[in-house]
Amino acid sequence: MNKDRRKRLDEATSLIQNIKEDFEKAKGLIEDVAGEEQDSYDNLSEGLQQADRGQAMEAAASALSDAHSTMDIDLDEVLTKIEEASE
Repeated sequence: MNKDRRKRLDEATSLIQNIKEDFEKAKGLIEDVAGEEQDSYDNLSEGLQQADRGQAMEAAASALSDAHSTMDIDLDEVLTKIEEASE
């Protein structure tokens, strides 16, 4: 690999490392809010759970849980593959 491409990979690696911390923090926040929303829904009476607000709470908790589940990106593996390529 030539010097220019290696330099661009180093830049990419640096960007990914910076993103990684923020991404993990965002993922944790989404998980926390999803859990809190689900707990709030679970603590409603059955009648309130069936009301529009209860249904909206359940939908929000489900959507956030789904969002969290789709955030399974292994940035460490990405960094490892970039490192292997630049050797």
